[in-house]
Amino acid sequence: MGYLVNVVRALDVDWAEGEEWRELMEVSEEEFKARLEERRERERSGEESPRDVTRGVVLERVGKLRGWGSS
Repeated sequence: MGYLVNVVRALDVDWAEGEEWRELMEVSEEEFKARLEERRERERSGEESPRDVTRGVVLERVGKLRGWGSS
């Protein structure tokens, strides 16, 4: 994932979702759960930005791929 993000960056393209994937694929299960809880808190409080929404989608998918669940 890191390689792909570097290639896209070399093409001078801003790919925020790719950066999220790269970062989240490297986190531990504990860190994943902490980030998921933080996201849910922002969602409940109504303080979720468009970037938070993108991060949340990627976070949920990474959790599913790694078998960590997101419920």
